[in-house]
Amino acid sequence: TTLLDQFDAAPYTPPTVKQSVELIGEELLSALVETGQLMQLGEDVLLQPKRYDEMKDAVISHIQTHGNISLAELRDMFDTSRKYAVAVLEQLDQRGVTIRQGDVRKLRRK
Repeated sequence: TTLLDQFDAAPYTPPTVKQSVELIGEELLSALVETGQLMQLGEDVLLQPKRYDEMKDAVISHIQTHGNISLAELRDMFDTSRKYAVAVLEQLDQRGVTIRQGDVRKLRRK
């Protein structure tokens, strides 16, 4: 199986950067990120862009319905690990989609 097959098989807990480098090497992994087939979130988290978008849309929808979202809620929604949920939420904060308030995220007002 290829690395991308592994991402399809475990979309919300895919191989880490370290595991991916061990499988295909740093150069090939860099090419997958540069061509937009994978996106790197934080130091050791990789996701397919479509999976990131699914998680982003779910976060926005959840906040619109419930007012906020916690790390645990996102983790449970996608049956993922804390590490991946943190990486997605931090990326959403950096991109100005959400803002952290204590233990929850809210939508950033435009």
